[in-house]
Parts: sequence; C-alpha cells; structure tokens
Amino acid sequence: MIDLEQLIKKNKNVSGYRIQNIIQESFQLFFVHKNLETIRNNEVSLLKVTIYVAHDGFMGESEFQVYKAYSEAEIEEKISQAVDKAKLINNEYFELPKKDINSFESDSNFNDYSKEEIAKMTEEACFLADSFKDGSINALEIFITKNKINIKNSNGLDMTQVKYDAMVEAIPTWNGEKESVELYEQYHFNEFDARKLTEEIYDKMNAVKARYEAQKPEELGNINVLLRPTELDSLINEITHDLNFGVVYSHSNKNPIGTNLQKNALGDLLNISRVGMVKGSVNSSHFDENGTTYKDTLVVENGFVKSYWGNMKFAQYLKVEPTGNLPIAKLGLGNKSIAELKKEPYLECVSMSGIQVDLLSDYIGGEVRLGYYFDGAKIIPVTGISISARLSDVLKNMYLSKEEEVQDGYYGPKLALFKGFNIQ
Repeated sequence: MIDLEQLIKKNKNVSGYRIQNIIQESFQLFFVHKNLETIRNNEVSLLKVTIYVAHDGFMGESEFQVYKAYSEAEIEEKISQAVDKAKLINNEYFELPKKDINSFESDSNFNDYSKEEIAKMTEEACFLADSFKDGSINALEIFITKNKINIKNSNGLDMTQVKYDAMVEAIPTWNGEKESVELYEQYHFNEFDARKLTEEIYDKMNAVKARYEAQKPEELGNINVLLRPTELDSLINEITHDLNFGVVYSHSNKNPIGTNLQKNALGDLLNISRVGMVKGSVNSSHFDENGTTYKDTLVVENGFVKSYWGNMKFAQYLKVEPTGNLPIAKLGLGNKSIAELKKEPYLECVSMSGIQVDLLSDYIGGEVRLGYYFDGAKIIPVTGISISARLSDVLKNMYLSKEEEVQDGYYGPKLALFKGFNIQ
C-alpha cells in the first residue's frame, strides 16, 4: 500500500501539505412512474492533495487528485508538478492549522437504519403524496449517501467526521386537456421525517397543478410579497458573503462592522449567524476543508453588522481568530405566524428563476414563474410576472414567521413578508 504522506515528505521543496480523503457509499433507486427501473450501489473515493511551498516571503499552493491506479512514480511526479505550480503563486504567507486530532460521528437518525431501509421509507413517503387524479410523479430518483471525511495536514492535524445526505429528485407532472406541465424538485435531508417528506412532495404536486392553471394577471398593485426559504437563503447568503474575511481582506465588502442594514426599520430586525451544525441540515459539519473546527458566529445583530467570519488563511491576514468556513446561514425567527402574515392581500413566490440580490446597487428582484396571489378572498395561481425593489427599502419593511424551516444551508423562518416590492 502506497504511503502518500511519506512520498510527499520525500520532496524537500514541500513546505506543507493537506490531504482530503472522502469516501462516499451510496444506495440509489430509480423509478419511472411507480415502477422501480434500477437499483444501484455505488462507492466513490476522492483523494485530494494540496501542496504548499514557501518562497520569497510568499506561500504558494497547488492541488491535485490521486487515483487508485496511480503508481508511486506517478504520484511523485504529481507532487513535483504541484511544487512547480505553487512556486508561481504569490499569496501572502500564512500558517496551516496546528495539530488537532478528533473524530465525529453523525447524530442523524440515519444511524438507526441501513441505507436500503432509508431508501424504502423515502420511496413510500414520496409516493404517498402521489394522490392526484390528473397529476403524478413522472420520475423519482432516490440517493442515500454516507460520507466519511478525513482531513490531515503536515502539522499533525487529523480530523474525521461521518455525514449523511439523502437526495430526492422528482418530476411531478400535471396532465391537462391541452398540455402536460412538469416541475423539477430536488430535496436534500439527513434526518428522516416521513411526514415532512410527504408534505414537501405534496406541496410540489399542488405547485405543478397551479402551474398548469396559472395565468398572467392584470396589474396586482402594491401588495405584500412573501418569500420562501430558497429565496431567503439567497438573500441571507448575499448579506453574509459580504462579511466574509476574504471579501473584507480584498477591500470589496460594502458593509463594515457597525453598519445599520435597516435604517428606520418598521418591521423585524435582522439577526443572522453563520453556524456549523443544525439538526437536519445536510450542510452540517464539525470542521471545514482546512480541518478548522467551526466557531458559530453572530454576524448581524438587530440589524447592525457585528462581526466577520471565514477561513484560517484570511483570518491570519486580518490578524483575527478563524471561525472556519461556516456552511449554514441562520436567520432569527419573527413573532408572527404564517397565518398572520397571510391576512392581507399578497403575492407568495412559489417558484422563481432565481432571485437576484446586489448589495452594491441596492437591488433585489427576479422573475416569478409561479406565484400564489391572494386578493383578500381567494388564492389565484399566477405566472409571467417579476418583482423588484431597492434592497434597503424592503429590508426595513420585513416581517418574519415564527415557524422555522431547515433547507440545505439555510435555517430560519419558513416565510417572510416584505413591503415595497414593485410587481410587474
């Protein structure tokens, strides 16, 4: 068996190294309608090496991947090539994380079942939502994956963790008299909850029915706009990206510490954290790609920028403590229920082409492919419209639900109401 670390150490030009080893064990099911077409077991090993070379007061780095078929000679050649490339990179000098040895097991309820059992339960929960006369799940793919991640470096750091990721890809279809309409759904989770999974697919079945029925409305006027977690995730990530150490170091961030993001606020105040672990989030992790243990950080408090966050390299450049590349954006909850947010006429954005948020131009907006318009008496599916506003205007007129949602790298209100959007 090849000793990768010893091969790296043989090259005297190497100042340091990092080895990332990820082993993915996956069980997969593929359905057409409700017919199981394919069952697949899959194992993938990803081994990446980063070589660091200190030269002329700088620290260069270069990365390559190691495949099982490589011989010792081939790996040595890859190391040599990485050294040459690293010598061309003139990053400001930094130190690799110091020795830290730890191992973390997942706290997911996936531990209680085999991958095959979780896949079967997922199948049953998804097809339980397939209960519409003119609608069906045209295709369903289920991927249950166990990830074992190990990070080592030349300073003796050795960090290991086990993570799970279940992914459902579904194509709900509505067959009308004139045409068929499809939507695409990709849903991730690492805590099995049959009821929640059925509700998620059922919501998409209702959405594809609404998409079939949706019409471009006449002018909707000045009404409230409701955003769901997908769009809230984009908004909060844009705000927090601006506060990352790397952006701050490059002098390209817009909002320094102390900035009031919600001047003359009328609604709920923003409280945003970057965190490492949230129960049920597939992004949950104990450490980042450098092996830095995460330190949860409150970055926005009551609308004011409180702190920055980021990885060990840029933390050293800024002479602050690293927090790690925290993977989850946590938005504080509001005090109103979803029912209270929906009392007045509103446009709820169900499916968008992708919301655009630009801090520099103070803009937020996007195309609404499917929305639910409540006129005060009934809900009407609409399409072919867009929303836009000054970001600063809608942030000060924002109201967050007290119901929460976990979705990928977002943890926060299940729904948010904004006043001040222009709807066209």
